Amino acid sequence: ADGRDLLPARWEHRAAVARARTTHHDGSRSRVGSVGPRRPRWPPGVPAPLCALRAPCPRSWRRRVAPGDVVLVHAAAGGVGSAAVQLAKAFGATVIGTAGTDEKVELCRSLGSDYGVNYRSEDFVAFVDDVTNGRGVDVAFDTVGGAVTTATFRTMAFNGRHLIIGFASGIESEERPLPIQPSIYGNFDLAGICFAYVDSPRPARPFGMNFLSTAQGVDIWSRIVHLARAGTIRPVIGQQIEFADVPAGLKALERRETTGRTVVRTTPGHRPPRSF
Repeated sequence: ADGRDLLPARWEHRAAVARARTTHHDGSRSRVGSVGPRRPRWPPGVPAPLCALRAPCPRSWRRRVAPGDVVLVHAAAGGVGSAAVQLAKAFGATVIGTAGTDEKVELCRSLGSDYGVNYRSEDFVAFVDDVTNGRGVDVAFDTVGGAVTTATFRTMAFNGRHLIIGFASGIESEERPLPIQPSIYGNFDLAGICFAYVDSPRPARPFGMNFLSTAQGVDIWSRIVHLARAGTIRPVIGQQIEFADVPAGLKALERRETTGRTVVRTTPGHRPPRSF
């Protein structure tokens, strides 16, 4: 199987199972979140499926991406964006990836992106208009926020879906009002996606928050692991650094000099300072 069915029936985790406990051969017990399909082998310390879990969760992708759709992925060479490119291709979409250097654009293409544009040297809105012959994109995957989000409004096709996942351009964008008038005249949907799951989603509802249940989270995790084991998606590890180099690594991330995931290596028994 190539993993595009997302999850074999034998691996399904129903709500009752997700809240059960598992007893190991030594008599110890653990939450069911630790069981399920055997995880593939990644480089030490790599939370490989996590980027795909946020890209966004496969269940949301499946409802919003159909074969033949054109999908725009911003920051497509990053940890989350690189997973989004692969998931969109797995669902049969044509992918346009944006990135900040020509080298990153080539990485996007190597992951399956049909088109790539360097947003620092080209106008990605004009690029999308050109490659879609003025039609626009069916789905936009937006983890950037700010001016990129409002510019993306002009790339949306009729009945398109603009998925807002984060605000990498600056957390202050999270607090700024987002104009919705363009979605009215543009006839496209704005959809927020937050992959977070809790034991009981109900207490968060009065605050306007809708979280997944633990059962749904375990189910999505299993789907991602299946896709990874089948080779349909793979983690992109751009750099591995020592713990002492974390400050420099964070600065490189802030300057958008990294690709994929940055993995921090620690020695056995090492514990980060409590203030970290």
